[in-house]
Amino acid sequence: MSRLLILIFISFFLLPCCDNTPPIEDIRPHYLGVWECSEDNLSGMTPSIYDIKISESSHDMRKIEISNLYNFGNNFIVEILIEEKTILTIEQQNIQNFSILGNGYTDNNYENIELNVTLNDGSTDQIQILNLQKK
Repeated sequence: MSRLLILIFISFFLLPCCDNTPPIEDIRPHYLGVWECSEDNLSGMTPSIYDIKISESSHDMRKIEISNLYNFGNNFIVEILIEEKTILTIEQQNIQNFSILGNGYTDNNYENIELNVTLNDGSTDQIQILNLQKK
């Protein structure tokens, strides 16, 4: 009887350490690299086409960073949260006197991204659709 009690007692300590949840898959590598960005400005301005770079966030494995968005240079870095494998959110952030937020998605092959972005320079909201294609 005492052996049975000892086994039951030990099992209570061993069961919590056995985590059966699958590890979180880091899908950021699918997004990394150089992409061609084409801006569709909803206010009728001529679209711009330029390259951006997507890198991993160094402090959050659920985020990626885009540099050179709006062709503002490599120091203009926007963080994007990967909510699900293909659903993206740009949480409101302030970068170099601009406020930016938006959302978007990628295709299942991670070759095309569409972002709906609102950029504010302190006076006017500019709403744009950014189409990114992996190079």
